[in-house]
Amino acid sequence: MEDTVGAYKPYHFHTDFEPYCIWHRKEDTDTFDVHLNGLKKQQLKIEINEERILTISGERRLWDDNNTWSRFRKQTNKLADNTQNNDIRSKFTGRILSIVIPKKPGILSLSISLPSQVLEKAQTQPKPKRRLRQRRMQVVGGW
Repeated sequence: MEDTVGAYKPYHFHTDFEPYCIWHRKEDTDTFDVHLNGLKKQQLKIEINEERILTISGERRLWDDNNTWSRFRKQTNKLADNTQNNDIRSKFTGRILSIVIPKKPGILSLSISLPSQVLEKAQTQPKPKRRLRQRRMQVVGGW
């Protein structure tokens, strides 16, 4: 029988542990790596609440003792406003859980300030008239 997070376990003793966690921040994504040696994918739970707080938890039975369990619960600070919560994905390879949090593309703003003299001159100067280009055609041959 598989051990799953949230299943009822009467008379169990829990040993809490703190997994090693590290953020990898890039321009377009943030990745949160959690080192979870000895846990299986089925023993993990990942949640994001309305306040955009990421919670990762899990537990497993220690040794062959049915009454002793090891568990952890890790919460992040509120995710940034520019994260795309619907596109968050996770991958569990061996003993590292990687949660990839994509960011919304940034909007760059650029403001250019010109000296007031340049602006005044541009507004007061008349626009040059466009000259029509005449095209000469040469008639070749005749009747």
